[in-house]
Amino acid sequence: MMDVLHWDGTLSAKDFRIGAFAFAQKWESCNLAFPPWSWLPCPKHPWLAPPEEEGYLSLEKICISRPNEEEDIDQISQIDTGEEETCCSRNEDVLDDATLVQSNHHELHYCDFHIVYSSTFRVPVLYFRAYGS
Repeated sequence: MMDVLHWDGTLSAKDFRIGAFAFAQKWESCNLAFPPWSWLPCPKHPWLAPPEEEGYLSLEKICISRPNEEEDIDQISQIDTGEEETCCSRNEDVLDDATLVQSNHHELHYCDFHIVYSSTFRVPVLYFRAYGS
């Protein structure tokens, strides 16, 4: 049992592996709509001694769908209250450098997640990447 009062927040590689498998099992039982996490072994280098079961968790190609147009209109109507902003006077010209990007409602968005063990800092690290189709 770990002494929580004196714990510095770091994990051993073995503790990371145990925690990763426990997390993956819990995810699978609680998130039935999503694919399971996979344990991927780290590539082995011929000049280094193979580490004991070193690897990382991976969850890839998670599709994020956009809400339909009806939901978009509902959200816009909730935001547009018709009230004037109090921070700008009517005589001031407001400069807006924002650029509107036309969004394609049929474009799918994906995310990849990887949880790796940092041997330098001895903590798990979450990496994610988001991209469109």
